[in-house]
Amino acid sequence: MQSSYQKQYRFSFAKLSHLSKLSVLATSIAMASMLTATSAQAVTGLRAGAPITGNITTSSPRDESDNTPYQLYLYQGVPGERVLFELKSDDFDPYLIVGSDAKNDPYCDDCKSDDDGGDELNSRLFYVIPEGGNAYIRAGMIDTEYGRYTLEAKRLPPARTSSPQNLTTRSNRTAQLQQNSATDDDGKYYQLYRISGQPNAFVNVKMTSDDIDSYLELVDSDLDRIDYDDDSLDDSNARLKVQLDARGQALIKATSYDPLETGSYTISTQPLNAVLVVNPTKTIRVGTATQGELRTNQPLYEGDYYFDAYRIQGQPGQRVQVNLDSNDFDAYLRWGYNANGKFNTSLENDDVNEDSDDYDAEDSNSQLTITLDRDGKGVLMVTTYDPEESGKYRLSVIESKLP
Repeated sequence: MQSSYQKQYRFSFAKLSHLSKLSVLATSIAMASMLTATSAQAVTGLRAGAPITGNITTSSPRDESDNTPYQLYLYQGVPGERVLFELKSDDFDPYLIVGSDAKNDPYCDDCKSDDDGGDELNSRLFYVIPEGGNAYIRAGMIDTEYGRYTLEAKRLPPARTSSPQNLTTRSNRTAQLQQNSATDDDGKYYQLYRISGQPNAFVNVKMTSDDIDSYLELVDSDLDRIDYDDDSLDDSNARLKVQLDARGQALIKATSYDPLETGSYTISTQPLNAVLVVNPTKTIRVGTATQGELRTNQPLYEGDYYFDAYRIQGQPGQRVQVNLDSNDFDAYLRWGYNANGKFNTSLENDDVNEDSDDYDAEDSNSQLTITLDRDGKGVLMVTTYDPEESGKYRLSVIESKLP
């Protein structure tokens, strides 16, 4: 027979055991959660020159902001080291994030991201290893998809500067970007050129290549970019209009669109007979038509467009319709006034009826309806939609039937 004391003792012990079981269970759950979190943030080491093939699955960790899956890597390097990270996949659209704290925060202060910097949809990202030497890499994607990928880190050479080579405003030079060429902060090889000519003159600079995606930059003495061009010419060639400074100089950086591109290229310069003020040299009467031609020896408006300038002869306040047709170039009409040392466009048109339902994209003719000014200072510019186009055209002015 048990005493009341013994019963109370056994009850208390049983209660304590039950609480201990609950405590152990809670601890187990907490540890499982910690293990899951640790597994979600499992980090794989990445070394330069040693590509890693991985697989993103339904069990991969998820980005906190958009729930897209990713895998986490750690690159341990030297502070200041320049590294090119590339993420490629045939199964999904890769998205790359690199930063010293990208493990915990994909938007950290020094985090950089890239979607399509590589070939096709692949990602490519240039990164300078920060203090501490660690860079975390999130190999992810744009959409919630799964599949295999390859991640690679390429160590780039230290940045090297380039001594400018001299060019005149009429130059044509073939050169090469090589592995021993100067490299900029983005890991791209480059060569500097100093163009010399008349103060404030306009110069057309072209860079063409069959080996690299040409990229031109106008830079200042600290190599900070002022202007740039990638593909203004056909294919992957570059064209940049430059105005020389008051000393008659401009500094040009010839480089590539992507890091580590090498190959031959040609850089050429040609002076531009550029104007900002458009003075009419021709006259056309309302109710008549005329034929003309834009020639390559004419001045270029803003250094880009050949043009003819007309004064329309009619009644002040008269409403007229102007038609410009050409089989040689994409016609463009402007109507405006000269003021403050430049031409100011009031009305312009590229394609006839481009806003209508029956618009034909192949129709590159132009049409404007304007009201003639009472002081007779309005200027009609016949020009082109694309830079440096030339050829024959037909211009007509008729009285408009529209109110």
